[in-house]
Amino acid sequence: MKKFPTIENFLENAFEYEELDDLMRYIKEIGNGCLNRPLNIYGQSNCGKTVLARLLKEMFKDDAVIMDSWLFLSNFNNHWADKKLVIIDERIITDDRFIEKVINTYHSDYIHVETKGKMPREVFNNITFIIFTEHPLKENDNIVTMRMRLPIFYDRMVAELPEFSEYVKYYRS
Repeated sequence: MKKFPTIENFLENAFEYEELDDLMRYIKEIGNGCLNRPLNIYGQSNCGKTVLARLLKEMFKDDAVIMDSWLFLSNFNNHWADKKLVIIDERIITDDRFIEKVINTYHSDYIHVETKGKMPREVFNNITFIIFTEHPLKENDNIVTMRMRLPIFYDRMVAELPEFSEYVKYYRS
């Protein structure tokens, strides 16, 4: 028996079976350092998007960052450029420049890093974007979309993360 029943229950209720399988592989690939197409997880208010975002941040620790689209569009990108996972948690994305920058970053081999008061540098692009919104982003072949549903409990899931992390390492569909 798995030792993360709250997380398992949440995920099984929040996603269709096929999408859950895709999400599990997606998370596993992030952990293995693979570059994935940007993922847009959307759903109504209070369905657990921010909870899932925080769980992913907790799971990937310093290899992940949660921010809003405005911060992502800023010229200074040193806080996200060398992460494995960039999580954008925002109700509505109205700026087309945001989507364009996500796609351009996804297709780039290197990222030009700008830090206030420091010399610019280049880093290898190994970023996967997960974008949480209330409505799906405009259709784009470069962005995968998944619909999320159902609210859940956060604290119980955090307690199960060590066992869940081990399970994902060896996940087979």
